[in-house]
Amino acid sequence: MRVDDAPASGFVDWDDDATVLRRAIELTGKVAKHAGHNAALTKRQIQEAAGAFADLGLGPKQKLELYRLDRANALLADAEEVARRAGELADWLQAHPAVQVALDDLRKQVRSDAEQRARTELEILLAKEKTSLQSVTERNAAALVDLESRRREIDLAEQQLAGLREDLAKTASDAEAAIGARALAAFNHPLELLAEVSVLRPFLGAIGSGAGAGSPKSQVQRPAWSSAQGETIKDRASLRRMLTGAARAKGVAPSQMLRIHAAISAGVMPITVGSGGLAALAAYAQAACGNRLLVTHVSPGAISPRDLYEIPDGGLSAGVEAAQGVDGISVVVLEGANRSPLESSVLPILQLAELGTSLTSPVPGLRLAATNVLGATTVPITPQLWHHAIAIHPQPNAVPTTTPESLGDLPLSSEFFAIGDAPTEVVDALLEAWPECRELRPALNRVGAAMRRLQEDEERLRYELLHAIVLPYTATALSEEEQVEALNAAGDVDGAIALELRRLRRWLC
Repeated sequence: MRVDDAPASGFVDWDDDATVLRRAIELTGKVAKHAGHNAALTKRQIQEAAGAFADLGLGPKQKLELYRLDRANALLADAEEVARRAGELADWLQAHPAVQVALDDLRKQVRSDAEQRARTELEILLAKEKTSLQSVTERNAAALVDLESRRREIDLAEQQLAGLREDLAKTASDAEAAIGARALAAFNHPLELLAEVSVLRPFLGAIGSGAGAGSPKSQVQRPAWSSAQGETIKDRASLRRMLTGAARAKGVAPSQMLRIHAAISAGVMPITVGSGGLAALAAYAQAACGNRLLVTHVSPGAISPRDLYEIPDGGLSAGVEAAQGVDGISVVVLEGANRSPLESSVLPILQLAELGTSLTSPVPGLRLAATNVLGATTVPITPQLWHHAIAIHPQPNAVPTTTPESLGDLPLSSEFFAIGDAPTEVVDALLEAWPECRELRPALNRVGAAMRRLQEDEERLRYELLHAIVLPYTATALSEEEQVEALNAAGDVDGAIALELRRLRRWLC
């Protein structure tokens, strides 16, 4: 074996062109940086670097680098030529049979892939449309079933309507016959005419119209009222003392006087029942109103609010005129209000008063009260009245005293006319025991808030609201069977509540 220690006479770089270029560019950058030039690698820098290496005349390694530079330069020159002829080269390559075969295979593969994706998307869309169509079909079937059911209901309603029309015609015919019979009986029995006048007046026209329409204004009695007609009440003790003293002077038990005051404060109408009713209202007027009291006797022929405004003994118009400018409460009592149908005569006045459009609305101190009487000319009380009124049953206590009566007066600005907080818990418990009276909640809150100013005991407050509103409504709104069920639900079938309910039914119905 012969060993030659002499240096290599030359080098050959067998790396690929990309590697040769990279190395050349890196070397060019290093040389340019060493020479103080910009390190950005360009073709000019590569040429300059090659020239520098040629001038150095170094050894084989430098020659290798020089070779690489020359080769890189040649590659760059070839790259420019290739770029210029790229279009021709692409056409030539595309025309080559092997390339055409590859392109055809690629086209088929692309077409197959596109068709597969489109088929998949169409299948998904078709499945969604089928699901939507199935849902619409089901809803349509349900709608058809519902439509058929509604048609059957309409047919049944038409049959019922036809039956109701027949019943209505028969009822109207029977009513006409009954009214004719009652009118004939009234004429044949004059002594019973007074008992029937409230029923006959709408059909007999002029009969009784004089009493209902009122007399000329020249005959109307107007009281002369003024403020501060007695001792001004300033505290609770004085109010209780005045109410108790006035009640005893009028011969009625003082127990119901606070209930009357609560109604007056809340702006609802106190309705007294029993023989001591008018005396109790007169006692309140003496104790808290400076005796500003006007008693109007209601005629059986009063069937509208107009019939209560202008009547010989004063009426509401007289009370409105007398209460103008009075700083205090003035009371107009409709004595025997149930001689007329309250739903057409009194109830409209109370409803308009709450809306502020009644004849009494411009007079803030005017209050309405009523007494309920028993007799042949009385009519049942409408349940709707208890949304605007409370019932009071004062019992006669003793013979009225002959002691001179002292007057008390409460100005409108008195704290005893201020409404407190509604007793929500008491009202909730009351309506839970008497669920048929839920619609009375606004009235219960209103009256309960007024009662709470003078009565703080919740058990006593519940008792007052029960007897003032709930039981009167139950007696007038429910049938006897429903009343028994309500008493069962409240746990008092034969107790004091049942006794009071029977008594109210006798007085109010």
